Amino acid sequence: MNHAVKTLIFAGVAAVVTLIAVFTYPRQESFKAPDLVGKPLFKDFTDPESAAELKIVKFDEDVAELTEFDVTRDAKSGLWVIPSSSNYPADAENQMRDAATALIDLEVIGVQSENASDQALYGVVEPDKEKLDASQKGVGLLVNVQNTKGKQLARLIIGKAVKQNEGLHFVRIPGQNVIYVVKIDPAKFPTDFEKWIERDLLKINTFDVARVSLKDYSTITSKSITGQTMLDKFEQRFEADIRWDADKSEWKLDKLVEYRDDQPHETKLLDTEELNKKKLDDLKTALGDLKIVGVVRKPKGLGAALKAGAEIMKNNESLVSLMNRGFFPIPTSNGAAELRAANGEVVVGVKDGVEYVLRFGEMAGVDKSSAEGKLNRYLFVSARLDQSAFPPLKLEPLPEGDDDAKKDAKADEKKAADAKAVDEKKAAASKDKADTEKTDLELERDRIRKENQRKKDERAEKLKKANQKVAELNARFADWYYIISEDEYKKIHLRRDDLIKEKESAKKEGVGADSFRKLKDEGLKKKKPADTKSNANSPMPAGMGHQP
Repeated sequence: MNHAVKTLIFAGVAAVVTLIAVFTYPRQESFKAPDLVGKPLFKDFTDPESAAELKIVKFDEDVAELTEFDVTRDAKSGLWVIPSSSNYPADAENQMRDAATALIDLEVIGVQSENASDQALYGVVEPDKEKLDASQKGVGLLVNVQNTKGKQLARLIIGKAVKQNEGLHFVRIPGQNVIYVVKIDPAKFPTDFEKWIERDLLKINTFDVARVSLKDYSTITSKSITGQTMLDKFEQRFEADIRWDADKSEWKLDKLVEYRDDQPHETKLLDTEELNKKKLDDLKTALGDLKIVGVVRKPKGLGAALKAGAEIMKNNESLVSLMNRGFFPIPTSNGAAELRAANGEVVVGVKDGVEYVLRFGEMAGVDKSSAEGKLNRYLFVSARLDQSAFPPLKLEPLPEGDDDAKKDAKADEKKAADAKAVDEKKAAASKDKADTEKTDLELERDRIRKENQRKKDERAEKLKKANQKVAELNARFADWYYIISEDEYKKIHLRRDDLIKEKESAKKEGVGADSFRKLKDEGLKKKKPADTKSNANSPMPAGMGHQP
C-alpha cells in the first residue's frame, strides 16, 4: 500500500469520526450570547407562584463533599416539605418566593466567556456527583426550579463573585458554555436544613413560664449480641420543683428530693445555700429560644404522648427506634408504658395551663455546620395539661345554707311558670314588681350566683383553650425525634450544682456549704427517716433487662 492510499484511508477515518462526534455531541441551545445582555436569563419564568420544587446542589471543596437539598410543595396539603428530611414541614412560603423572584428578575449584565476551559476559573463547573472527583476545583452552586408537572422553570450554576463589583456573580446555564455576569445573591439558596424550617421548637414566651420541674437521672445500658441497646438500670440523682414568683420577681424552691442509695430523701436548702438565679434565668431564656438543628421521623404509631399503650411493648420497630436514641418505655401498673430518657427530663409549666415535657436522649452526632464540631443530642417533646393550673374552684356558699338555696330555686321556677301563664305586659310588670320587692338576702344570693357562674365559665374557657393547645402541640410533635445542640441541652438540663449555689455571705464568713452537707449526709446514713419511702428501680420491659 503506497503512501497516497494510506493518506486517503486516514482522511476517511477522520471524516467518519468527525461526523460521529457532530451527531452524537449534546445539542447546545441556538442563541447569540450578546443578544441576551440587558434581558432576563429565564424569560418564560414569570410567576413565582408557579414554582413547586427547588433543588440545590452544593460542593464543598475542602472536604470533597456534595450536598443535595430540595424543598417541595406537597400536592395534597399544599404545604412545603423537605423530602430529604422525611417530608418535615418547611417554613418556606416566603423563602421560595424570594428564591423564585431572584431568578425571575435575573438580568444579564454581560458575557464573560464562551470557552468551556474557563468554567473552573470562574467557579461555574457543574456539581455533578457522577463526574466530580475529590480534587475538583471551581465547582459552582446548582439551582433548579420546577413546576407541579415537573417542567423546568429555571436551572443555573452560580459561580464566583466578580471582584470589586458587589453583588455580581459569574453564572452558567448547564449544557451551555457561555459564562454570564448577573446580579444575584447566593444566600437566597441555602442548603442548611435549619434555614428552611421554623426553628423555634416550643414557641414559649419566656414571660409565661410559671414553673419548672427538674428530674436529673441517667441510664446504664449495654449492648445485646445483635447490637441493640439494652437498659440495665436508672441512676437517679435529684428532683426539684421551682416556680417563678412574679410579684417578687424571684425563683422559689417548692420541693427538693435527693437520692442516696436509690432512696429518695426530701430535703431543704441549707442556710448557706440559695437558688442560682442566673442559671434559672438562662434556662428560661433557652426555653424561649430552643432551636432545632435536625429531625428524625419516628416509626408510625409511636406518637408523642408521655404514655404509650401496652401494644408498644410488642412493637419491636418502635422499641428499637426508641432505645437506640436513648428513650425507654417502662411498664406501669395500669398496663401502659411510661417513657424515660437516658439523660433526664425537664417539665415546663406556662401560665395558660399547658406543660411541655422535654426528655433528653443520647448523642445525635456532630453538627456539620459547626467549625468546632459541636455535639448534638436527641430530644423527645410532648405536651400535656397542667393539672395544678386548674384546682377545684372555691365557690362562695349561698347565705343560710343549701336548703334555703333549694327553696329559692323552687320559688324561682314557680315564678317562671306563672310568668308564662300571663301575657307579656303582665309578665313584664310582674317581673319589675318582683325585682323591687326582693329582700336584701335575695339580692345577695343573686350576686353570689352570678359570681360563682362567672368563675365556672372562666375556668371552663381556660380549660378548653389549654386542651386545644395540647392537642395542637402534640400533633406537631408526634412524628419527630428532634435534634438540638449540646450547648442548648446544658442550659436547660441543670445539675444540682447548677441549680443551687453557695451564698456570697457564707463565702465571706468562711463557712462553706460542703461541710454542712457532709455532716447531713453522714447523719442520714446512720439513721434514715421512718417516713422515707423506698423508690426501687422501675421494672424493666421484657427483654430489656441486663443479660448475664
